[in-house]
Formats: sequence, C-alpha cells, structure tokens
Amino acid sequence: MQAIIIIGGVSSRFQPLGDKTSFEFLGKPLLEHRITSLQKAGFNKFIIVHGDINLEQTNATLKKLNIDSKLYHQSYPNGMAGAIMSIPDQDLNEPSLIVSGNDTVDQKLLDDLSSKIQDPNFTNDAIYVGKQMHEYFPGGYFKHNNQNILETIVEKPGEGNQPSDLVNIVYHFHRNPLKFKNAISKYLSQDPNAQDGYETAAQNLINSGYQIYIHRYDGNWNPIKIPKHAYLTSQYFIKKYGGKIDPSSQIHPSSIIEDTVIIGANVKVSENAIIKGNTYIGDNSLIGENSIIIDSHIGKNCKINTNSEIKRSYLGSNSKTHAGYVGDTITAQNVLFGYGAHTANLKFKDMFEDTYEKMGAVIGANVKIGVNVSIMPGVKIGSNSTVFPKLCVYNDIEANTQFKGR
Repeated sequence: MQAIIIIGGVSSRFQPLGDKTSFEFLGKPLLEHRITSLQKAGFNKFIIVHGDINLEQTNATLKKLNIDSKLYHQSYPNGMAGAIMSIPDQDLNEPSLIVSGNDTVDQKLLDDLSSKIQDPNFTNDAIYVGKQMHEYFPGGYFKHNNQNILETIVEKPGEGNQPSDLVNIVYHFHRNPLKFKNAISKYLSQDPNAQDGYETAAQNLINSGYQIYIHRYDGNWNPIKIPKHAYLTSQYFIKKYGGKIDPSSQIHPSSIIEDTVIIGANVKVSENAIIKGNTYIGDNSLIGENSIIIDSHIGKNCKINTNSEIKRSYLGSNSKTHAGYVGDTITAQNVLFGYGAHTANLKFKDMFEDTYEKMGAVIGANVKIGVNVSIMPGVKIGSNSTVFPKLCVYNDIEANTQFKGR
C-alpha cells in the first residue's frame, strides 16, 4: 500500500525552531516516526513531498530507513493542492493514503484504516478521517448523511454552528488519487493562485457523485502548527513509549526518578538530581547535582548542570543550562543558557498569541544566553543570536543578532 506524506510547508508559524518534521522526539525526527507508524500498519511504498527547508533531513531519514520511496519537491505554491500537483501522474495510479507529516495520531487509527482499505466489501471512492471533538475547535467540520458519507466541509463555522462533532484531519485515502489530482488541476486552471484547491476539488468530486466515507476517530491527535505543539507532541510520545532506563546509564543512588521517565544510553544522573513526570533524557546527556527536571524533553548530548531547574520544556540536542530556571520553553538544538539565566513563563495581559496561560521562551538553534539574563514570557529569539549578560529581554530578537539591550 502507498502513502503520500506532505511536508512541503514553510513552517512559518513554527519559527524560529526550523522545520517541523525535522524536529526530534525521543531521538528521532518527526518524519521517521510518521513513516515507521505507517509501516507498522502495512504501508510499504512512500511518496514524500518536501519543501525548501527540509530536503537534507528528509534525505537522511529516507537513507536511514532504506524504504521504497520517491521524493518530490513541492513546486506549486497552492498549499496541499500544490503538493498533490507536484507528484507525477504515473505515481498516482494506485490507491494512496494522503497524510499530513505534522499530525501525530494513534497507531490504532492507522491499523483501522489499513484494514478498511483492504476490505473487499469497502467500495467507496475515498476515506476521510473525522476527529471527534468534545469542544469547539476552529477547523473544518464534516457535514455528512446517515451513512457517514461526506456532503461538505464547513470551515470554521463558529461555536454552536458546527454541522457535526467531526473535524477534518489529513489522513485521506483515495482509491484513484490521479482522479483527485485532475480535479485539483481543473480548479487551479481557473484560479492559479487559489489556496483552497484541495478542499474545493474534493467538493467538486462530491458534487459529481464521488463518495467519501467518513471514518470516525476519537483517539489522540497532535498536530504541530506553533512551537507549543512541539512540547505537547513530545509529551504524547513519552506517554506512548512509557518509562525505560537504558542499562548503560549511570544513575546515582541519591537521585530520585519517578513516574514516566525515559533515560537514554550513556546518560549520567548525578547526586540528588530529581527527574519526575513525563520526562525524556536523550543519549549521552548529563544531569548535574541537585538539578530538577519535570515533564520535559531533553535532547541528546545535553548538559543540565548543577542546580538547574527545568519544567514543562523541550530542549533541543547539544544544549546546556547552568543553575537557572527554564520553564514552559521550547528550544532548537545547541542552545546555551549561561549561569543564572531564567525564562519567565506566566502570561499577563496579551503577551503572546496563543491561548496558553503559561509560555516561556521560544529559541532557535545556536543561540547563546548570557549570565543572569531574564527572558519574559512568549519571547522568541532567532537562530545564531547572542544575548549579552544581565539583560532583561522583553521583545522578540531576530536571527543573527548580537543583542546588547534595547
């Protein structure tokens, strides 16, 4: 069975963290998790539609997995419609599951879809997954008949106006994906700059008698759109794989390790360190004396030095902290927190765009934070920047900046 994984977006809302599908969870990029979960469900052929920012990491992942795959650059600027248009016709002549590379779901959903697709009694043209929502979500809602056949998708109808409790998530099976591409092509020929070609093409097919069966799903769904979602996705993976301590790690007997903690290979946990909650410590990392780590994802080759406190955060690989507080913060790789650096995390007024009460800093790759720096809630610091010592950072800092104050 063939899967088409779409990862051609520019990840603009995810910045300054880089590419979403290259972000690592439990030591593996998100794309690898996506492919291996599909493999477990029986998918053995893959088409990857990539963008400008993730070609190198995508190639590395495909080389590592050594799978039957084809890689195409998204050459049309029309969102998901552009991704489908970027695939040659000859690769769309067999049934295919179209998947958003950024959306993590339970393995059971993929297994159920695989069974449905291979069921000889299943005769509909397509399957779209509808995530059952128990409260309003600003997405596209399915309107369907009593046989669970899709009639239309109502985008962001407003609370109380939903036609159902099912939100469209991009796990879409098409028995004839070339027919779907042709419908997209026809629509874009009339409006080459359209960004709704994917949805409109599906609606036009429905109007002509195309039957899309809705598969109801009430499991976990972890999309990544903004930086906070990376942390939430890390928590999903930690809970999924459960607590495990690699036998090569060195755990001091005075340390406290409780709850769902995963500790990788060659990790050293020093005297009186406390690691609790849903926490992952990547390979070859050091947890220093008296450090506290709770509900956090620490990448490989990190040094969490003496008296550091990290809560509800994601730290990318090769990062370092020194006797400071990092709360509700997400960083890319190779970030240095100098001694006594702190990230404030309690929202007051309208400090950042999302709805979370707590949000620390969002920090790109290769950033150096000086001694005794304080970073206010929701601040974003671009990659390859340096924040000089003893400063209080109230506003975002662009990439490649030597920040010495206001």
